Amino acid sequence: MMSVGETLARHLASFGEMPAADFAAVAALEAEVRDVPRQTDVLRNGDQPTHVVVVLSGLLHRYTIGAEGKRQIHSFYLPNESPSLETLYIDYM
Repeated sequence: MMSVGETLARHLASFGEMPAADFAAVAALEAEVRDVPRQTDVLRNGDQPTHVVVVLSGLLHRYTIGAEGKRQIHSFYLPNESPSLETLYIDYM
């Protein structure tokens, strides 16, 4: 099984040319793999992000709850995608 870093590096490289040194640096990233139960929020509005998420299997979605209490799904994320690369540079969600 590929490491999380290797998975992320291969995914990023699929968008275009990636220098070998950059690929190696991303592939060398260490990560903690977690099983997240269904209907569990990975990151909530107002949270201070401390990590980046890479979907290894399953499906993840980004949503908000509207004024009427209804959920609006904004995007879906499939295996190998990283929906939160930008979160480390945001003070809070």
